[in-house]
Amino acid sequence: FRPRAARGAPKDGAAAPSLLKPFALGAWSAVLAGACVEPILIATLVLTAEWFAAGRTWPVVLPFVLGAGMGLPWPFAAAGLKDGDVVKSVNDLAMTRRDRAERMIAAFIEGRGTMFVLEIERDGRTFKQVIDFEDAE
Repeated sequence: FRPRAARGAPKDGAAAPSLLKPFALGAWSAVLAGACVEPILIATLVLTAEWFAAGRTWPVVLPFVLGAGMGLPWPFAAAGLKDGDVVKSVNDLAMTRRDRAERMIAAFIEGRGTMFVLEIERDGRTFKQVIDFEDAE
């Protein structure tokens, strides 16, 4: 979303766009997702509180681990990856060792890479998937 001043005035006397619909859809999504997420979130918070009260300090990271675990699949889904896919190469660099994957991830995090070409094997077939982060902006 851009500030209203950046969008400019509505053309041809049209009404300004309302954020009510996106807000309502987001709220509805939260209600639907809440039923799935709440039990495990509450259990994690209760367990963390019990262990912390018992004098352990490390359990305070459990909610963060839960959040990371819940959010981890989304970038892969956005890249078009599905369960069972095998990433054979990234930008023509074969993903045969862990350090190669770590280098590609580091390049992305440091902003040195904005476009990645993944060679993916799915159901016995190999194809290329292009992910261009410059187009996303």
